[in-house]
Amino acid sequence: MPGHYVKDAGVWKEITTTPPQAKVSGNWVPITEIHVKNAGAWVKVWPTALPPTPTNLRFQFKAWQNSRYEVQPLWDPVQSAQADGYHLEVTRAGGDASQADKVLVDTVRDNWWWDPYCGTTAGAVLTYRVRSYKGASVGDWSAPITTTTPAEAGFCKTTFIGPVGDYYGNIYTQIQHDGNPQNTSYDLYRQQLPYYDYTLIKSGGLTGAATNVPDAVGTDHYRGPSAGTANTGNCWANDIVWLFHLKNTWGKPNNQAGNPNPSDWGPFGHAASWKLSNPADRYIRLNAVSTNTYRQQPTNSLGWVGGVPRCGGNQGDMVTAYFYDKNNLVSKGFRNHIRIGQQIQWGLGRRNDGGQLNVTFNPCGFTFAYGFGGDPRSSYERFTAVTWQRLQGEGFILRNDWAAAFIDPGNQYGSLGMVSGNTAAQYAEFGYIGEIMGGWVNGQIVVYSPYG
Repeated sequence: MPGHYVKDAGVWKEITTTPPQAKVSGNWVPITEIHVKNAGAWVKVWPTALPPTPTNLRFQFKAWQNSRYEVQPLWDPVQSAQADGYHLEVTRAGGDASQADKVLVDTVRDNWWWDPYCGTTAGAVLTYRVRSYKGASVGDWSAPITTTTPAEAGFCKTTFIGPVGDYYGNIYTQIQHDGNPQNTSYDLYRQQLPYYDYTLIKSGGLTGAATNVPDAVGTDHYRGPSAGTANTGNCWANDIVWLFHLKNTWGKPNNQAGNPNPSDWGPFGHAASWKLSNPADRYIRLNAVSTNTYRQQPTNSLGWVGGVPRCGGNQGDMVTAYFYDKNNLVSKGFRNHIRIGQQIQWGLGRRNDGGQLNVTFNPCGFTFAYGFGGDPRSSYERFTAVTWQRLQGEGFILRNDWAAAFIDPGNQYGSLGMVSGNTAAQYAEFGYIGEIMGGWVNGQIVVYSPYG
C-alpha cells in the first residue's frame, strides 16, 4: 500500500502491492483507514486522496406540487469507483419556521438528484451544495446555488360573463387580475349543484389585460327539458358557477380568501354565475322609483318643478327627467342581470297633448341620480332622436356602457328623460311614472336577455 512502511531486516520498506491488514478476532482483514492520536484527538492520516467534488450543480425543476414547494437539484456524477455516494446540504433562511435548516441528505451513488421538502411558505431562501464521499472520507463541497420560493399570487375579479359564438354550450368568463407580477396562470373550477361540486375544468395563462376564459359546457351538464336539444339560453333551470384560483410563478394556487374585489353575481369575489332560465319569460320589470318626475324650469329661473312631464312649447321646459333610486335597482337584482350581458329597455309614451301631431325630441340619460345634490340642468347625454305622434310610445334599449353605469350605485349616472328644443313645434307631454301611455308603462325599466 503506497505510503505505508514495514521494517524488513532493519530496513524500512514501502508496501506497494499488498494492502495493510489487521487481525480481528483471529482473522486478517484489510485496513481501509488509518487514524493516529494527535494532542488527544484521533486524526485520519490515510487515505490522503479525497473523493472528487461533484460538478455542474443545478436545478431540475422548481414547482408547486404535492401541496408544497419542491426544488429538485441535480449534478453531474463523479466516476463511480471514486465515490460511494453524495451528501446534499439544504440551508433555509426565512419562510416556514417549522422546516428544518441545514438538512444533510445522504444519497446513493446512482442517485444524482434529490427532491427535498422545502415548505409551503413564500419568501424562503434555499441554498444547496453537494459533496461526494468514499467510505468515511468526504470530498469538498461544491459551489452553492440559491433560490427563493416566490411570493403569493394576488387576486382577480370577474368582469363579464356571456355566450361564445352561437352559444351552444360555450360560455366565457372575463377576469382581470390585480397586477401582481406573480400572477401567471389560473385554475378554473365549475359547480352545478346539486349535480356536482367545484371541479377543476381547465388551466391557462394570464396576461396583464382582461382575459376571456371560454368553457364548453357539455350536454351532459345541461339540466331541464331542453337539455341537449336547444342552445344554452334554453337549457334551464339551474345555476352554473365558475370559480377562479390564481397561481404564482411556481404554480401555487391562491384561493383568494379575503379578496377585496367585489363579486357582482357569484358567491366569491372571483366567481361568476350563469342562470339558465326558464325561457317562458326573461323579463324583470320595475317602475321608476322616485319622489316625482321633474321638468326643468324656464331658463331664467332656477331648479326643477313637478307637474306634467313635458318638453318644449315656448315655456322653457326643454328637459324632463325620471329619477331612479339606484340602490333599489341593486336590491331588486338588476345589477346582477345587467352585468351578465343582459339589456335595459326603458319605456315611455306620449299623451294626447295639445302639441303638433308629430314631435321630434331626444331620449337622454342624466349624470345624476336620485339624491344627487349637484345642479342637473346641463348634465345629460342625448341617446337618439325620435319622432312620435300623440298617444304613441316606444321602448328604448340603453347602450351597454350606459346600462352598466345606470345600475352601479357608485356611479352618478342614474336618471333617464327627454330633451327637446324650446319651440311650439317641439312641445309634447309624457306619462307620469307608472302611467300607461301609448301602450307603454312610463318610466318602467325592463331587463331582457335572450340567454336566460
